[in-house]
Formats: sequence, C-alpha cells, structure tokens
Amino acid sequence: MNTSEKIILFIIVDRKKADLFILKDGEVDSCKKIMNPGVGKESRMDSGEIYGKNTKLSHKIDNQIHRHLQLVMHEVAEFINGKKIDGVFIGGHKPMFSLIEKELPAELRDKLRGDFVTELNITDDELIKHCKVVLS
Repeated sequence: MNTSEKIILFIIVDRKKADLFILKDGEVDSCKKIMNPGVGKESRMDSGEIYGKNTKLSHKIDNQIHRHLQLVMHEVAEFINGKKIDGVFIGGHKPMFSLIEKELPAELRDKLRGDFVTELNITDDELIKHCKVVLS
C-alpha cells in the first residue's frame, strides 16, 4: 500500500489533549485539536509507584483517562464523518497506545497501520513532520 496516495488519519493523544490530522496524498487535508478540561492536572498513568498505596486515586485517574479517550473517539467520529479513511496511525506516549486502540471504533481498528511516540507540546509543523516521517 502506498500510503502517500491514500487518506490517512492520525490520532495523537496524551492524558489531557489530542490532535487529529487527515493527510491526503501526503499533505494535511484537515486537522482538529481537542482539550479536555475534565482531566485533572496531576492525572497520570499508573506507573506503579502508587500501586497499592491509594487505589481510590488510581481508579479516579483511570476513569478520567477513560472518559478523555471516549471524548476523543467521539470527536474522531465527527471529524471523519463521510470520509473514506484508508489507514490510521496513533501517536503520543507509549503507555497510552493500548488504551487508545481499545477505544477505537472497530472500523478504524481494522485500518490501524501503526503507532509512533511523540510529544503534543510541540508546534503543529513539527507534529505534522512527525506524521509525514511515519508515512515514509
């Protein structure tokens, strides 16, 4: 599959925000930013250091991240409405990849082509450059 001639969706997510890009023929066709004010500033993935110390806090963080991913997938559905997507790439921090993949709608999960690690706290141009590198 020559991905530069297809319509590719990039879903880049961290714990509080997300960027969506559609690349068509290797160029940005459309983009959308999502910010979730419902995720607390200190919400992080359970890295093990609080395991067993405060399960209530751990569950709260897990629930916030789960709701954030549900919001992102709702926005993805609206973003791609009516578009034929040929492939999907997910990006962000590696611990989020399996969670993002679980939340993907089945039709997008079947088109998942890969994942890549990147920050979201970089300029849009740098983020798009990362996306284009993934395609090549």
